[in-house]
Amino acid sequence: MAAQSIASRPRRPQQAEPDDAILARVLQFTEWARRNVVIVVGVVVALAVLIGGLLWWRADRAQRLENAAIEFLQVEQAVLSGDEGIATQQLQVFIQEHSGTPYADEARVLLAQVHLRGDRAAQAIEVLTPLAAQMDDSPVGVQAALLLASAQQAAEDDEAAIQTYLNVADESEVVFRQQEALVGAALLRQESSDWAGAAELYRRLVETTEEGSTQRAVFEMRLAEAEAQAQAS
Repeated sequence: MAAQSIASRPRRPQQAEPDDAILARVLQFTEWARRNVVIVVGVVVALAVLIGGLLWWRADRAQRLENAAIEFLQVEQAVLSGDEGIATQQLQVFIQEHSGTPYADEARVLLAQVHLRGDRAAQAIEVLTPLAAQMDDSPVGVQAALLLASAQQAAEDDEAAIQTYLNVADESEVVFRQQEALVGAALLRQESSDWAGAAELYRRLVETTEEGSTQRAVFEMRLAEAEAQAQAS
């Protein structure tokens, strides 16, 4: 009876071996590739061109950066020499030849400083504006924006300077740069007797400064003064 029961049980279908399934797929792909050899060759060639182009681009960029670094040292020496004419000319040429590199951005900052030393605020603004507009994309973007605000202030365009300072305060991730920008904007608002606006900025400064520090005490004092002036006016 037991033997009959065992014999009557349905047999489970045998599962295909994993190696057999992989082999079947390989054979299917081989057959597909044989029928579509033109497509396969095209894909291989396209990948080879893409990889080769990427490797060339990386090597070319590395070489450009190395050349820019070497030439930038020479340009810095021209700036330190004190001859503004030569320094300005070399910086302008350097910026054109190495556009798109971090060294070109640094050269823009140097050129703007040379212009400001020569009381050429308008030229400094022209040089810095493109860099300050993309301050997150350059290691010296925030520095350029702060210098732009100084140039705008030198050009007696206080409203533009305040807006530039506020852009830095809102976009910079470095606390001391935020505070530097807020202080600059607050002082300009004070000079224009916008005490309520100055108080708003000093309040932000207090909030971003360590409690109990001397710096916070200074900002709290300035905040109290601005609030008092705002109420009196």
